Amino acid sequence: MGGNALKHVKCIRINKFEYNNIKNDILSKLKDLLNINALRDLPDKESFGDLDLIYTNNSINNVLQLVISIFNPIEIEINGNVLSFSYVLNVNDYFQIDLIKVKNYDMANFYMSYGDIGNILGRIIKKQNLTFGHEGMWLNYKNNKIILLDNPKEICDFLELDYNKWEYGFNDMFDIFNWIINCKYFNKNIFNISKLNSTYRHRLITRPMFLEFYKYIENIEFKEKEYKIITDEEYINMFNKNKELDEINKYKNIEKLYQNKFSGLIFLEYIDKKKINIYKDEFIKYISKNNNFDEWLSTNDQEYINKTIKSFIDVFNF
Repeated sequence: MGGNALKHVKCIRINKFEYNNIKNDILSKLKDLLNINALRDLPDKESFGDLDLIYTNNSINNVLQLVISIFNPIEIEINGNVLSFSYVLNVNDYFQIDLIKVKNYDMANFYMSYGDIGNILGRIIKKQNLTFGHEGMWLNYKNNKIILLDNPKEICDFLELDYNKWEYGFNDMFDIFNWIINCKYFNKNIFNISKLNSTYRHRLITRPMFLEFYKYIENIEFKEKEYKIITDEEYINMFNKNKELDEINKYKNIEKLYQNKFSGLIFLEYIDKKKINIYKDEFIKYISKNNNFDEWLSTNDQEYINKTIKSFIDVFNF
């Protein structure tokens, strides 16, 4: 993504006609082999530095073998979940193709399509103490990620945006901007340049759509919208996530139990510091042969646990 992944071939920008021909060629060769499609482009975009396609249900190694066998590219780069390869245009020039592995196809397509629409919505949503990305919309609750919504239409309903408009398509970039500012939580002050952190300032420089959006709303007067700030607990109830919260609390309790009753300091009394993790792992296996370890840890007092650990260390030598 971004058109700069390939360093050893000359990748150039191409016009819309060439771009669409390449897109059709790539999809015709991969459609029957992968659950794959291209992201939606900005309607008035005329030149392209790369082609972004998303796919699911395949390992990146399998996709790598497909790319090699079908396209035999001169250069391939893998960065996390993105596989980039060179597509031949002529003897000297190439075009960058990015294959992006995603978990939730519909959600990734919604977030990543139409240029920076996902990033702009993400900034609006962030002011509601939520996070928006290609996995959906989630709450960061005490350092835990609770997915509230992972369906594009449901997210649009929450934001009071017209999903059908997104689905049908936009006429131009300004049509997108008008769609965004209809968001229930849109507030011009969110996009006050003087309040931007370094990440968003960088986007203004490197992402033309971001800059155009800021220019577009700069001279428009908006009526201040009133809405209630929702607490984390209210979000959890609103989206019926109490079960997820119970799981988090259960995990936290187990974590606390381990810290208090199964500390490495107990082992340190009897063995070298470098061997603590080895002995802890083997002790868990030893107890787990006849017990659920978490239950064993919670039902026995500290004195008994310490004695059992010492006896284990006396008998076993790793």
